Amino acid sequence: MKYIRRFFTGLHITWSLIAFTVMMFICAPIIILGNLINNRFGFLLMSYAEKLWAIGFMTLCGILIFRHNKKSVGDEKAYIFVSNHNSYLDSTGIGWSIPRPFKPLGKIEMTKVPLFGYLYKHAVVVIDRKSPESRAESVKKLKQVLKRGMSILLFPEGTMNRDLNVPLEKFYDGAFRIGIQTQTPIVPMVIINARTLMPRNNPIDHFRPGILHVHFIEPVQTTGLTLVDLPMLRDKVHGLMEAKIKEKQKI
Repeated sequence: MKYIRRFFTGLHITWSLIAFTVMMFICAPIIILGNLINNRFGFLLMSYAEKLWAIGFMTLCGILIFRHNKKSVGDEKAYIFVSNHNSYLDSTGIGWSIPRPFKPLGKIEMTKVPLFGYLYKHAVVVIDRKSPESRAESVKKLKQVLKRGMSILLFPEGTMNRDLNVPLEKFYDGAFRIGIQTQTPIVPMVIINARTLMPRNNPIDHFRPGILHVHFIEPVQTTGLTLVDLPMLRDKVHGLMEAKIKEKQKI
């Protein structure tokens, strides 16, 4: 039985790599064009191409996404989306789930992947967390996106959660500092079951089809808040997300 399982896992992995590559080549020209245009229309082109890539890849891999409370994301011009992060599936799951164009913050290490890295650095705001200059520049770019009336996404844990016994790591201040400085509402969201379908440890060996649940939490307003309120805002959002994970993690 073990060898049969490995055989079908191998087939699924091979098919998934093919699906990822095919979707990348389909969406690459649109992303490149959007970057060359370099205005709001170009941003929308890139954002919708990324969503097409995510939907195509996940569907071909046999992964479905159920979005809960999507209507909570109302008519604001821009939001700061913040999500938990415990699987390599999170990025594509979020790309499918968020119901409006957005630009995420992404690690500079991903830009080193051939071809994909080229597309990646144009599709996200890249940050080198080891460099203070890079961190400052990424914040500036994220604020520019918000100023144009478009949304952004950050993982406030900073990296993938490795502790199976902790539903949510401590948050960094970045997303909440930007939220206060730009007076932009923060939308907490949690992804359930991604770690089961593709765990951080040996992700390729355990990757399998299934269902992801993405839960949107009511936006947390920042109007009138100052940086003195930052710890309160950060802890409030952390509490909302942690409670939702504990409530839904058995789905």
